[in-house]
Amino acid sequence: VYEGNETIQIQAAVPGRQGFVQSAEAIITDEADRPAWQISNATTTEGDFLVWDISVHTATKDNSWTKIEFANGTGTIGTDTAGATNFQASYDGGVTWGATKYYGNQLIVPKGTTSFKVRLATKDDSVYEGNETITIKVTESGGGRDPGVVFGTTTSTATITDAADIPKVASITAFQNAAEDGWVGWNLNMTNTSTTNSTVQLNFNDGIHQADFGADYNGKVHVYTQSGTFLKEVVLNASNGYKANITIPAGQTGVKIYADTLNDNVYEGNETIKIQGAVIGQQGWVQSAAAVITDNADIPKVASITHLQNAAEAGWVGWNLNMTNTSTTNSTVQLNFNDGLHEADFGADYNGKVHVYSTSGAFLQEVVLNASNGYKANITVPAGHSGVKIYAQTLNDNIYEGNETIKIQGAVIGQQGWVQSANAVITDDEAPTIVTSVTKLRDGVEGSTTPGWTVNFNNPADEATTVRLNFNDSYHQAKFG
Repeated sequence: VYEGNETIQIQAAVPGRQGFVQSAEAIITDEADRPAWQISNATTTEGDFLVWDISVHTATKDNSWTKIEFANGTGTIGTDTAGATNFQASYDGGVTWGATKYYGNQLIVPKGTTSFKVRLATKDDSVYEGNETITIKVTESGGGRDPGVVFGTTTSTATITDAADIPKVASITAFQNAAEDGWVGWNLNMTNTSTTNSTVQLNFNDGIHQADFGADYNGKVHVYTQSGTFLKEVVLNASNGYKANITIPAGQTGVKIYADTLNDNVYEGNETIKIQGAVIGQQGWVQSAAAVITDNADIPKVASITHLQNAAEAGWVGWNLNMTNTSTTNSTVQLNFNDGLHEADFGADYNGKVHVYSTSGAFLQEVVLNASNGYKANITVPAGHSGVKIYAQTLNDNIYEGNETIKIQGAVIGQQGWVQSANAVITDDEAPTIVTSVTKLRDGVEGSTTPGWTVNFNNPADEATTVRLNFNDSYHQAKFG
């Protein structure tokens, strides 16, 4: 039991001759029993208590004044922990923590106590700072009889771990779609900030979206702060397994990510694209929401309808219908005949029957444009094809009209107006209308009935035709006048 140094005296006397003679003091030193505080190591995660077990190897014989002090290490008292005087103490092994404090940071440890506990709350600031340290100092200043004497001071360093605040990828939200050849974008959001830079790995995986590497995107990614400052460019491709590391600056809650898309000039419809991100070693992949690569610019339309072939009456005139670009799906084109555009007449020169062939010559379909469908009908341009061949059947009316033009119109309805074809020509193989003979119709009687003839033509005239008549007295007996 530590009692401090103690004096001892002895008395001596020759019995019967004198009284006791008292000795000078000798001292029994008690350094071996001086309380030597032992403080356990304390470690906790942010938001929990640092708890120390404080013990002495010998009990004091009186109540003991004990001062508890804290000092900054890499952590800051009052910022990373509660204030220095806000600690709590327990003399019953941590069952209760209501030990009375004096002068803000002093305890009166009860007589006979060999150990007690002290705890100090830490603060979870949701900012990753790495592990932080503080120091506790315990000073025992003596028993109740001599509170001013310092009997012993011991210090210990405690650690506040911050693993729970290691930043991770919380989510990757889409904020920008783009047309082909533009940049789609996402917000990469972290769980919390950090006092140092954080590394996030990005990953492209064609198995999770519709877009294809090399055709729809090239793996180029630009990284910006949330306020719009450019940070870096990375390229995810086969050489790095479609993965690359980016940096989240200290103090930032995330970054903006933009991916470059490609224009393949093939209509595929809108396609989704996703990206993945993770703090490697801390979490699995976090998959982004889908951004959309829009393909409206590549919606196939009719670019032109060029002349392919003329035909004689009863043959097939033809055109090449050319699309602006191909598509991964079939495209629908509407055809239209309009007699106001050409010389041929429906029902007389053509019957509205149209045959559609691939550009390589494979028959695809037959449609008939007539009054019942407004002289319109839909045809299909197969996926991957840049156009089709169109043939229209003509009629032989056995009337000479000369050559006549015929046109057709085509359009992707809802995407464009009518595209008018070049002229095809229906050639008229009948001979021009001429007089083939003039036969007698009747004889005449002088002064009474006039003679008559029938003028005969090689084929019917399709329009008013002028015939010149002529009398020549050298051909007959009658005389003019």
